Amino acid sequence: KTTKPEIFGTFTLENAIIPNYETHIRKLDLNFNKNIIKILMNSRIIDTYVNIKANAKDFVSLPVKLNDVEVSIKEANIDKFIDFLSSQNSSFRKESFISSNKNLITNSNYLNPKDFIINKANIKIDDVIINNQVAKEFKTKINFTDNQILKADEIFFTTLSGQVFGNASYDIANDRLKADLTLKNVDANDASNALLELDNQIYGNLNGNAKIETSGETYQKRLENLKGNVKFEITNGKMPKMGALEYLLRADNIVRSGFLRMTLNSVIDLVVPARTGYFSSISGNLDIFNGKAKGLEIFSKGENLSIYIVGDYDFAHSHADLDVYGRLSKSILSALGPVGNASLTSLFMLIPGVDDKMLEQLTEEVNKIPNVSNNQKGRIFQAKLQGDLNQEGYEYVKSFKWLYRE
Repeated sequence: KTTKPEIFGTFTLENAIIPNYETHIRKLDLNFNKNIIKILMNSRIIDTYVNIKANAKDFVSLPVKLNDVEVSIKEANIDKFIDFLSSQNSSFRKESFISSNKNLITNSNYLNPKDFIINKANIKIDDVIINNQVAKEFKTKINFTDNQILKADEIFFTTLSGQVFGNASYDIANDRLKADLTLKNVDANDASNALLELDNQIYGNLNGNAKIETSGETYQKRLENLKGNVKFEITNGKMPKMGALEYLLRADNIVRSGFLRMTLNSVIDLVVPARTGYFSSISGNLDIFNGKAKGLEIFSKGENLSIYIVGDYDFAHSHADLDVYGRLSKSILSALGPVGNASLTSLFMLIPGVDDKMLEQLTEEVNKIPNVSNNQKGRIFQAKLQGDLNQEGYEYVKSFKWLYRE
């Protein structure tokens, strides 16, 4: 009768390198007792210094079961970690396929995920980087069972202004990452940059929810495969480009209208004190499939300008095809004084309108524009944005037209 060997004592390994896993084990201590193996490891994994404390019943029989795992990290780049995990998983799947179908490989260079079970792991990271955005106090609880799904529950981390919490999972067999995150009082620009690759377009304190899933070995591939839903609300927000009259008035059709460029710039600058890009509330809903938001909607309510944005956005290539419908308060002209009023009125007179047939087709969109804060009636416009929203300048503002000139 063969029995399992019993091992007692300690084992120490120092300065070991595992190239396939981009891992440098600085020190590994194993303490073998009768019913438990205590593990202490200090290592560097993909340029991240990691301290691990865990218990295991044995290393002889598979799968190896790790219990009471504690992981502490000073700084970690989440995107690099996901790239690494997906790449390693892909390499293992390819090698397993060759081994099982062509018998070319007898000893795998990659660990089989089925050989490990993590019953409970608490992970703490002081500074975590997500798409170049830094967050702090990251915490989560990890489980990895024989179904090959790595689950991260009770995710929590803080940003400069708010908090994020939720859960995520990574299906190793299908290389699919899922996340359900709730955002509370986070910086809107940081959130839109980290989640949607949209920079310097929206500001304020954001509350919202993101239910997303994706797959891919690189960040770009994950953007292209992204799908899910994002909902958000912002109080006291700002949209300095696609929500600001002084930005939209630099549309291509106005620049080509015959107004001298210097005169145009000086007249548009008169609008800046009206703070049309500032809004008491901004809300949005985005349904995403294959890296594209089709029929996204954003509603913004302001004192002198309220807008409704609808259209499509390709996150992987930062390409927009959006219509901006705006309701402009009459008081914006009176606030400019006689000279400013006359100059802006002259510019407004050069801006074309749409025909009655087109206006009738846009009734639904016009009705979705929120009222301005003082409920005044005023001019209503349509602006078209097409192109890369992250580029400098005004090239993606293609046209600006009046729908109503009240």
